[in-house]
Amino acid sequence: GGGGGYGEKVKKRLGITCSRFRRLIAMNKVAQVALALCFFAAAPSVRPEDEHLDDYGGGGGGGYGDDYGGYGEDGYGEGGGGGSDEPNFTILDDITSVNKFLKDEEPTEPRVIGFFNEETNKEDIEAFEEASKENSYGWRFAYTIEDDVRAHFKATSGAKVEVYKAPRFVSEKYDKPKARYPGKSVDSGALKKFMEKKALPLVGEKIWKNNDMYENVGLPILTLFTAVDLEKNSKGFDYFANRLRRVAVEYIGELSFNVGNKDDYS
Repeated sequence: GGGGGYGEKVKKRLGITCSRFRRLIAMNKVAQVALALCFFAAAPSVRPEDEHLDDYGGGGGGGYGDDYGGYGEDGYGEGGGGGSDEPNFTILDDITSVNKFLKDEEPTEPRVIGFFNEETNKEDIEAFEEASKENSYGWRFAYTIEDDVRAHFKATSGAKVEVYKAPRFVSEKYDKPKARYPGKSVDSGALKKFMEKKALPLVGEKIWKNNDMYENVGLPILTLFTAVDLEKNSKGFDYFANRLRRVAVEYIGELSFNVGNKDDYS
């Protein structure tokens, strides 16, 4: 596939001294750049006391894209995260459960939340539930029909659906965490495309659950392979993700970027 020039430019921007840099390879019509990480060969584990790790990812500054953090207005490809006949949604009854769903539960997965009037949005609820069945892997879905909850989240005029990026990978500097579905009524197919378009952060983690998400964006994918353990060494992941963000922000709409555990793909 094309785009070989990206490799050298990205290598230069990252300051890679590693002698292994794999060329673009074709994969289901998506070119993936594999950056096998000898990157800073024998780099030490990143410790919590390494204060310089916050130099890149934190702080103010607006995110990129539209008001809700998108990558532009063009739709992306078909396909998705895999379906199931089992329900993949939760019905939320109060404000506390909504906040917990948005911030605390499974922070490595994107989530989709709907606010509906039980009487006037019956078809929208059905479409939302259908979308949840078709995207049962790697996504979290929930909705509420409670009037007080809808009022609190300013969702009293018709159906409201929002897509949230996985909180664990959102950078305050580069990402906007949510995107509002623009349709006045919910269509499961249109919602699916919108989810795929809006859910990925500037730099996320590559895992089996989100391979389809990245491929369906339809852009070449640059994966930085290193040791990833979000529980034992979260600072280590953040260090490399933040370095990668500094490059990725220059290629929005041209490349997708993520970080993968080298042991899972060796």
